[in-house]
Amino acid sequence: MTLMDFLLRVITALILGGIIGIERQYRHRMAGIHTNALVCVGSCLFVFSSFLIDTGDKTRIAAQVVTGVGFLGGGVIMRDGFNIKGLNTAATLWCTAAIGVLVSVGDFTYAFIGALVVAIFNSLSAPISKRIYKVKSQGDEGEYLYTISIKCDENEEFHIRTFLMHMLAEEKIVLRNLESDNTETPGIVFVTSKIMSMGKNDMSIEKIVSKISLSSGVLAIGWEVSQ
Repeated sequence: MTLMDFLLRVITALILGGIIGIERQYRHRMAGIHTNALVCVGSCLFVFSSFLIDTGDKTRIAAQVVTGVGFLGGGVIMRDGFNIKGLNTAATLWCTAAIGVLVSVGDFTYAFIGALVVAIFNSLSAPISKRIYKVKSQGDEGEYLYTISIKCDENEEFHIRTFLMHMLAEEKIVLRNLESDNTETPGIVFVTSKIMSMGKNDMSIEKIVSKISLSSGVLAIGWEVSQ
């Protein structure tokens, strides 16, 4: 293989990885143009090295690329309360590495098709998923009244009330009522909030409760729903 062939494959891997990265960058995902381009080039270089080294099994390095990118993908997966973020980005990096492998062995047509399929699917899958979720949630339409009850230290009451209101605004949930009552124990108060939601919204309420439970001064917290 000539130096020109090598240069052509590396540049092709860079371009195809960048094409996938453009869509990720546009959606403000953690792995954008830079990351996807480098993953594609890196996998291409690793597999290309197996052709330079006189080894019996040419697929061994390609298999190691699959494993290595799996660890890289794990680094972009994050947990936010009960939600998992980064799975789509990790899967995209995995596909980008596969495209780099195709480029390294000279299958340019398949690599271009693969890159376009990944980029187009990532662009279309988000609105399709939202559409499916909207259809699924139509059966849950109606007003739901949630009650969040918090038992907390009196000195932390203001902070907890403020944090609760901030979380509700962040989740775009309407607050109907917020009040505090003293308990039989001095220095301990109950903070009770009534929340109105159009449609069932258990996951958002659980997310709010989970985050507030980590606040200093919270002794107990719970929620219930009624329609």
